[in-house]
Amino acid sequence: MKIVKPDWISHEGVPIHSVDISKDGTRLATGGLDTKIRLWDMKPLRRSQLSPSTCLAELTDHTGGVNCVRWAPRHNILASCSDDHYIFLWQALDAAVDEDDIGTFGQTAGAEAWKAIRTLRGHQAEVNSLAWSPDGSMLASSSVDTHVLVWNTTSGKVIKQLTNHGNHVKGVAFDPMGLYLASQGDDRAVRIFNTSNWEPAAVITDPFQKTSVKSLFLRLSWSTDGLNLVAMHAANDAFPVSTVIDRKELRRSMDFVGHTGPPIASRSYPHLVKANGSDDPSSVMAIGGEDGALSIWVTGKKYPLAAIQQLFLKSVVDCTWNPNGALELIACSLDGSVAYIRFNPKEFGMVFTETQAKKLFLKLYGQSKNNMATIVSSAAAYSLLNPKVPMSQSMDVSADKGDKDDSDTLGQPVVRRLQPTSLNTSSSLSSNQQASSVRTVPARRIVPVQQAESRTKEGKRRIMPSTTAQTNGSTSTIPSPKRANRPSLEGNVAAGLAPAPFRKLPQLHQLPAAAAKDEFHLRLKDRVLQVTNNYDEHAGHHLALIRCLLDQTNEAVHWRIALNSSCTCMAADDRVVAIATKDGLVHVINVSQGDRLLPPFTVGRNVALLKVVDGCLFVVTSDARLNVWRVEDSLSLQALHSDRDLSSVLAGRGKDALADVGLLPGDHLAVYVQDSKRLTSVFSWDTTLHLWSQLASHKAVAALGAVAKPVDALSSSKPSVLRVLRRMQTAGQPLVAESLAQTAGLKPVTKPLLKLDSCQQMLVTARRLEDAASFEALLVLYARVLAEEKQAEQLRRVCKGLLGLPPVSEADLRLVTCPGVDPKQLLRKVLTMLTTQSAHYGKLVDEFVERLNEE
Repeated sequence: MKIVKPDWISHEGVPIHSVDISKDGTRLATGGLDTKIRLWDMKPLRRSQLSPSTCLAELTDHTGGVNCVRWAPRHNILASCSDDHYIFLWQALDAAVDEDDIGTFGQTAGAEAWKAIRTLRGHQAEVNSLAWSPDGSMLASSSVDTHVLVWNTTSGKVIKQLTNHGNHVKGVAFDPMGLYLASQGDDRAVRIFNTSNWEPAAVITDPFQKTSVKSLFLRLSWSTDGLNLVAMHAANDAFPVSTVIDRKELRRSMDFVGHTGPPIASRSYPHLVKANGSDDPSSVMAIGGEDGALSIWVTGKKYPLAAIQQLFLKSVVDCTWNPNGALELIACSLDGSVAYIRFNPKEFGMVFTETQAKKLFLKLYGQSKNNMATIVSSAAAYSLLNPKVPMSQSMDVSADKGDKDDSDTLGQPVVRRLQPTSLNTSSSLSSNQQASSVRTVPARRIVPVQQAESRTKEGKRRIMPSTTAQTNGSTSTIPSPKRANRPSLEGNVAAGLAPAPFRKLPQLHQLPAAAAKDEFHLRLKDRVLQVTNNYDEHAGHHLALIRCLLDQTNEAVHWRIALNSSCTCMAADDRVVAIATKDGLVHVINVSQGDRLLPPFTVGRNVALLKVVDGCLFVVTSDARLNVWRVEDSLSLQALHSDRDLSSVLAGRGKDALADVGLLPGDHLAVYVQDSKRLTSVFSWDTTLHLWSQLASHKAVAALGAVAKPVDALSSSKPSVLRVLRRMQTAGQPLVAESLAQTAGLKPVTKPLLKLDSCQQMLVTARRLEDAASFEALLVLYARVLAEEKQAEQLRRVCKGLLGLPPVSEADLRLVTCPGVDPKQLLRKVLTMLTTQSAHYGKLVDEFVERLNEE
């Protein structure tokens, strides 16, 4: 986890009320008390940029403080609401629009132009919250006029006016299926409406009756799977909590305990995840409170994923996740600042793909919405989310003692229960730290919490959390006292109990920046590029001279340029030369004439590695971020990969861990990792799963052994999985030899299993990369291994899958199919290999040759 607080994202010191990241993850919208909406580029945030970044656009049509900004789930449209009673829908103007039509946005040259394309008028007082329906056809708004309005976003007309609340309404949220609309207000109630007829489905009041102080916002949220609604500013025995409302029963099921001030803002990560240590789909929820703290929860987990206290000086009022799958969270505060938090994929687990999520929702809710006026999660649906638990078992882990056990009734409601926990953590920031432009804040290790359950006279459950503090290897339990003597971290210290230690969080891997030498050169086919640093020194400036020499004597200067900073590294092909300088800039020059192709640009930090190969420019920074651009025929650059984080690949290795970077078929990234200058493994970026997958390793190559040698002849100069395998066999030879020696003493049954697994690993990689040529060669190799290991049944399965003979399972087809591969032609290659390999499979070969001829 990395936490950054960029001071350059601000509204001139006034409170920032709302933040939201666009659907494509490229823009951040902020709305503030200064009546303005500002749009920011996300790239500088990801690079932890120290210098201020100019906002992309400033929208100034509102005349009152902006309370909420929300991007539409589809299309590039931004909705905003304000104290001026209005709601605006904004859209970017076409570049060809006349300047007079832009409006009074106060934009600078090069800034984006945006215009309010629709104004929604209907509220009679301040509008404080917005929510888009999942398909973007409706927009719900809440106001202190006690009304919730539902708008048709196409016509701009009100579909429904909900007047059920008796006081200010301060939060609205559609469920992920668009079947429910929830609202929360100062009348101490959460109201849930059916969107099919706008009739009330439930009114939940009990968790909010003991709350006293009113909050500015009550931004409630549905979980990503739609099974829970997290409501704000509830109370559990006078302690501030956020309460979880179960979708099936539409009543309180549990509390998130730990904030020392009322929680008032929440947002669910828009993708389901398989949390670490679990195969079950989970939702991730961020919650912010008036205590300036932020907590991250994963459904099914007893403790928060992270809890950060004193992140802000004042209340957290909104937060937003990156919708495109990146593990990024941004929160804003009344103190006028924002915090950017980037999680490591290892902290979250595997993110569900869109296809997997659709299948899950299809099983949970069915195909048609029309027949689902009221959605409940049945035992079968809950069993789907928890496949390890049979449906015959009761899932109500905190059920009332007197409740009837409905565990044996299929289809009957099963209550989902999560245990509350405490945010007894702290990552305090001093005033000096709060003022710094960028800072990384570690989160406290979560202290385990014990709970005591009791009953009131009315029969209601009460869960009392008690913090377990650790000292000298023992544990001491501090019972949760009455409100007047609320436990605090300082109280624990005063009592002689050690506060919870800081949890060691993974930091971004640091690579050594390229160092500036006095002179160096780069030789191309017909010319030499020569760099002379400190060519001219004046008033502290160290100018660099770059010359292009044509003849073999290196005396004929074709062109020369001077740069204002020392050159640290250079890379070129026959079209362009890229030069990194000590001031953190990258310069792109036309090799033939020495003309600049682009203005100098920054990639956030100093450059550690610079490459121009296969028509692409690769830049790796010292904080292990990778950017790749393709050099077009017109010598312009097209972005292929932006700001890829190499930390997870290089974690735990030395500063020289990065050996090389390159591209594979389909413009997939390949990162080569080394140990003591010896190649150990290769990773590829999976654009679907948003993680690094291992393509090959020296251990896998060693497991294949001599059987992989026939593949060498098929390796080509083009980027491919085969080329990676060949490079591992040569550059990683010392480690391959060591691995071979280590496997010599393995049990006879283990060696063939490792060999088959290694072959399948590279086969699956070739399929995911749609590398048809490599897939064909590797499948023939896989068949060769099966033949050598006498795996006749598995070999027959491969042949049947290639021929497509019924009955053939989906798993058999997946094993042998790849886009661009003719399965029957590939079967002929496999049979030819078997013919030359051994007469032992003559009968199998004859059988499938005959079937091929019948085709």
